[in-house]
Amino acid sequence: MGLSKPTGPCFNAHYEMAGVRLRLPELLPLAFFTYTVFLGWSWDLETAQLRSLVLVAVLAGFMTWAFAWAELHWRPRLFNIARDWLPLALVPVAYIEMANFTVSEGPTVYEHSWLAWDRMVLDAWGLRRIIESLGPVIPALLEVCYALIYALPGTALAILYFERKRDRVDQFLFTFVGGCLITYSLFPLFPSQPPRFVFPGEDLPGVHTVFREFNLWWLERANIWTSVFPSGHVTAAFGVALGLRRALPERPWLGRAFLAMAFAVWVATFYGRYHYLVDGLAGMAVSLLSARWTARLARRGYFAQPELLPEALPALEPQGETRRLV
Repeated sequence: MGLSKPTGPCFNAHYEMAGVRLRLPELLPLAFFTYTVFLGWSWDLETAQLRSLVLVAVLAGFMTWAFAWAELHWRPRLFNIARDWLPLALVPVAYIEMANFTVSEGPTVYEHSWLAWDRMVLDAWGLRRIIESLGPVIPALLEVCYALIYALPGTALAILYFERKRDRVDQFLFTFVGGCLITYSLFPLFPSQPPRFVFPGEDLPGVHTVFREFNLWWLERANIWTSVFPSGHVTAAFGVALGLRRALPERPWLGRAFLAMAFAVWVATFYGRYHYLVDGLAGMAVSLLSARWTARLARRGYFAQPELLPEALPALEPQGETRRLV
């Protein structure tokens, strides 16, 4: 499917599907779930697994279409805002879907080479000693940042609302959602397991905090075992930071604060043995790629839209070129 630059003032770059106009970030989950169906078919998954992939893809497509239809024909104000949140809600669904592609519960060829990098940075370069130099203070802060990653996307979206910059929401969403889905799509290519399981009892933090207990408890219940490369946590953290910097350049301190938190999440992943150092580097690279992709589309006018005020929604008539999907 090609992209064409919209002409004239527009609410967004629209793509038509069954009589409704879709926004660019809404296309990303649809492309991802289509990818999982074809990947599952090529992997010769069990019938039940393949059926679940198809069902999720159909439901995601229907919900995306239904929200767009409801905005156009039923509750414009409500569903215009709801469409901001639907791509975010589909990100954890996409993560869970990748559990169907778990191929091994033991160590693979990747983990042993990645471990050497961790030991070099943590021990030879003295990062572990620096982190633990103030007792539980820095380890606790790292674990808190790691736990807060789940709240960052919604917080960033709320900030854009508060700053009255809803016209830039799609740039943030495209950066964040795009990075996460690229990361998840790479999981089957790099089957791997967390270092705390592959190398139990080795290289663990010297300081144990209640926040680490919470993170371990949560990961026991919410983790999948397909891959740790790239790091989904790091991709998400940097995706939020880079997306907010892109959407809200008037508040550079906010972008810097979110970037600092993203770096803390990265350090927490390999210090806490949730991930390897290289997982986080790969996650950063994916987020940067997604941010560059967003910037390129923005320069070409795909995200151009006027200030969006709730009271103006019923009279809002999108203009410009559209691409018909079906």
